[in-house]
Amino acid sequence: METLGQFCPDLEIYSIDEAFLSIPGFRSKNFAEYAAIIRSTVKRWTGIPVSIGIAETKTLAKIAGDVAKPPPGGVFDLLTCCDRESLLAKTTVADVWGIGKAHSQFLHGHDIRTALELRQTDDQFIRKHIGIVGLRLVMEPRGCSAWNWNNVRH
Repeated sequence: METLGQFCPDLEIYSIDEAFLSIPGFRSKNFAEYAAIIRSTVKRWTGIPVSIGIAETKTLAKIAGDVAKPPPGGVFDLLTCCDRESLLAKTTVADVWGIGKAHSQFLHGHDIRTALELRQTDDQFIRKHIGIVGLRLVMEPRGCSAWNWNNVRH
C-alpha cells in the first residue's frame, strides 16, 4: 500500500490486498500506461504481482480488475474499452461488487442475471425490492459513482 501511495495522493485501502486510487488530476495522462508503471513498480519493489482495473466507479474498476488478471497483461482500461456492454453481459450479477447471495438469488428470480441487465433495471423496481443500497448497486455499472471514499490517505 505504501508503494501505491507513491503514485496517487488519494488511496483507499479496501482490504489487505486491494485498494482504490482516485486520480482525477491525471486526465491528460494515458491511464493504461500509468497503471503499467504502477504495476511494474509494485512488482519490482515488493515482488507482488498485481492487476489493475481502470474505470470511473469502484464497481466498474473491480470488474475491469478481474479482466486484467493474468492473462492478458495485468491492466485493463474500461474507460477506453470499445465494447463495455459485452463485458457487462459476460459478468454475472453475483460477481457485481456488493451483490450478496440473497440479492443475487432475488435478481435471478426476476431474470436479472448479468451486470448489463442489472444496469438496465428500472430504478423504482430496485428501490422497492432492495432499497437505496440497491439503487447504488445499479448506478455503479451505469458509470455513476455511488460509493463514498473511506479512510482515504492523502
